Amino acid sequence: MTSQESALAADIEIATRAMPGVAALFRAGSLASNVLDAGARAIGIRDDSDPLIRLEQTPEGLRVDIAIGVQDHAGAVETIRRVQAAVRVVIEEQHGARAEIRITVVHINDTTTQGGEA
Repeated sequence: MTSQESALAADIEIATRAMPGVAALFRAGSLASNVLDAGARAIGIRDDSDPLIRLEQTPEGLRVDIAIGVQDHAGAVETIRRVQAAVRVVIEEQHGARAEIRITVVHINDTTTQGGEA
């Protein structure tokens, strides 16, 4: 990832985390790519400062993959809409072009079970 792409990914990460309803941000990508990435970090080829957001330049343009955890009370669909809108603003300001944005909800925080049930 170039320094410009790293900066864009970092700003997308900041915008995503700032959205109401986002409980966590996870490393985007397939299980296989995340396993390979974890192995690369374990042997020192990559460090943990790499962005959690995945950017890919395709012939059709920029593709952005984001994996989030959502607070159940916020609603997954509404949270995704807020994240997508915020990410579009960041991309249009810094990249100047439209992009395909894929947001995956990988976890929903159920606050009803977090009260210390016995």
